[in-house]
Amino acid sequence: MDVQVNPAIRELFPGEEGRKWCSLMKYAEFPYFTGIWLDEFGEVSSEGLQQEALSIYLHPQEMKKLATLMLPKRRREWLGGRLAAKFACQLALGEIEGALRIPWPEYVVDNLPSGQPALSLNKEIGSTLPFLSISHSNGLAVAMTSLHKPCGIDVQHISSRILRVLERFCSAQEKSIIEESTINEDVVGLNLLWAAKEAVRKVYGCSSPPGFQKIVLQSIRSYPAGKIGMLFSVTSGKEMHSDMETFMVGTTVMEGYALAFTIRGAGYS
Repeated sequence: MDVQVNPAIRELFPGEEGRKWCSLMKYAEFPYFTGIWLDEFGEVSSEGLQQEALSIYLHPQEMKKLATLMLPKRRREWLGGRLAAKFACQLALGEIEGALRIPWPEYVVDNLPSGQPALSLNKEIGSTLPFLSISHSNGLAVAMTSLHKPCGIDVQHISSRILRVLERFCSAQEKSIIEESTINEDVVGLNLLWAAKEAVRKVYGCSSPPGFQKIVLQSIRSYPAGKIGMLFSVTSGKEMHSDMETFMVGTTVMEGYALAFTIRGAGYS
């Protein structure tokens, strides 16, 4: 696929690598994953973001939104997330006939009332637009798309600071599951667990995400090349009318970051 983008914006698991991993986890479809290392993207890292340079990526509505963001860190993160999202969307749209060559400024990455990011496009393409999720942490922004089901992605810069909030998100049983797995370090495993639970929460949106204690780690499976699958049971809704779901979350360590992603309805049998 001939996609001309800044080299700082990359597909994270290209070709058969990503497809094989998702197949092992029994995903019904293949999502696309992209990332942008913000320090490598000149227009993002400079304080004076040049309109001419960014106009090849952003819709006028997005340019107006960017102009309202005053803090350099927030501008970098917002813009990085949008660029990663647009690349992921372009990859997904490549599976829809007639959609591949749509220029980036013709579609908008906005937010639904739930807080979830969403793609809008002023053009009929004969198909629904992909679901979208975005995350960023310490200089890295990532995004994923799914054509048929809500999805969630999260990235965390691996840090021992996770130990300070251990009781907030990790039970004794979950810690034991991590310790008995092939994950070599507790700090790494805990960062992966946090990212995995955040990815699940993003599937629900900001309006009604389940609490960390309602997202319960059941088991861990190891896959080739350091890739890990975490199976969760999730209780959502009010206590008297709660629903139970399962989520298979793909996790991995990538250049000092914990990365996790999931699709609603995905899980191994």
